Amino acid sequence: MSKDRLKSATISPATLKRTLSRERAEPQLEAQEERALRMRNGLSAGGDMALPQKAAAGSPAAAQLAELEAQIFARYRQHVAETEGLDDDPSPSPSPSDSTPVDQRAKSKIIRALRRKG
Repeated sequence: MSKDRLKSATISPATLKRTLSRERAEPQLEAQEERALRMRNGLSAGGDMALPQKAAAGSPAAAQLAELEAQIFARYRQHVAETEGLDDDPSPSPSPSDSTPVDQRAKSKIIRALRRKG
């Protein structure tokens, strides 16, 4: 039985950026290959890159995608509002007096040791 060996190659950063650039007329790599190269080399896709539209404008699929997008944004806004509201929650936080009683002798021993040390 013969085993296929994995081949490795060294790619210069300039060559990698040219290969992964979205400005090219036709993509040289499949999407999965591109993601793997970007992750391996720590390159971001850029925040200004838009996802390609898969549905033709004005088609029922495009309308359905727009509706789903609106629902997702509404849910996200609701989630953000809920998480921000949690910070302002007036519920009482556990105070040290509510916790288990502390052995005063052990506490003072620790404090004395720390004072001697520092």
